[in-house]
Parts: sequence; C-alpha cells; structure tokens
Amino acid sequence: MLASTQRIGGWPISPTTSVDVRNIDRESIDSLIQLVAKLDCQIYVMETQQIVSPDVDAFLPHLVRSKAVKFARDPKGFIERLARENVKKQSDGHDVADRPL
Repeated sequence: MLASTQRIGGWPISPTTSVDVRNIDRESIDSLIQLVAKLDCQIYVMETQQIVSPDVDAFLPHLVRSKAVKFARDPKGFIERLARENVKKQSDGHDVADRPL
C-alpha cells in the first residue's frame, strides 16, 4: 500500500498496489519506486506494518524477507515449514499466529 501526503478536498490520497513477486525483476522494482516517489508517497508494508521511504535500498529488504517471496521461491518448502511451525506451536500450546515464519 502506498501512503500519500497529498490531499484532495481535505481527504488523503492513498493509492494501493501489490507486487507480483513470481517474476519480479530489478527494473520493475525501480519503476515502482520511481512512481511512489513521483506521487510523493511512502510505502506501507502490510506484513511488517512499517512505512518505508520510496528508496530501493529501503524497500528491498522488506521484499526479500516477505512471505510472498519465500512462497514464490519454494512453494512446497514454504508450506512444509508452515506445517512444522503449526505442529510445534500446537505442542507448545501457543497460537499459530504468535510466531513469524
């Protein structure tokens, strides 16, 4: 999600987008960052609930560590890791949502 500082009629403009990480390349990331900067927006990373400046070096670590990228790189391994975490949490008596992947 992109968070804007601009307003129309007193209401903030908050354009949203998502990134398809299955075939992402550096050119696409650069284009997205340039657009965000041109719109005078910031990037809200829903997974970490952090606001990131429109800078490739600031955004890339969030993208690389995302669950979406982990799943796109190795869907089977990602699901197996989720299952192992779920079993471990259940045996520990903790809610599955308590730990990061």
